[in-house]
Amino acid sequence: MAEVAPTSLRHRLQSKAFALLAVIFALMCLIIFYLVVVLHQSFMEQNFASRHKAVEQAFNNYLDRAEDEMRLITQDLSLNDYTSGRELDLLFSHHDALFFGELDFFYIEWGHGQHTMDPRVSFIYSSAFSPFASKRFDQ
Repeated sequence: MAEVAPTSLRHRLQSKAFALLAVIFALMCLIIFYLVVVLHQSFMEQNFASRHKAVEQAFNNYLDRAEDEMRLITQDLSLNDYTSGRELDLLFSHHDALFFGELDFFYIEWGHGQHTMDPRVSFIYSSAFSPFASKRFDQ
């Protein structure tokens, strides 16, 4: 007759309890990992939304300042009688705010084929601006 190896009840209880605890530990680790991933993704979405809002506000501020500068330039050009060809020189000599504004520079092509440039162009471009100005900006 075959001999059966005696197994104690305590040994069987310990092995089954260990297996149960290992499964519970693995499930808890998976749940914690899932929560960490979800919280990280939520944080990244909030971070992206706040950065997007900051960029949007900065761009809106830039556009508001540029619009105010252009309104000031337009009003000054339309209300004052400047000599032809010297409009921007006189305009910039009267308004220091335009030098410290956010507008990079501008180029005006008058109806009679002449053009006027912002004096700050010479600080930005070392060469003549005419090759750049030959392109149409509205096309």
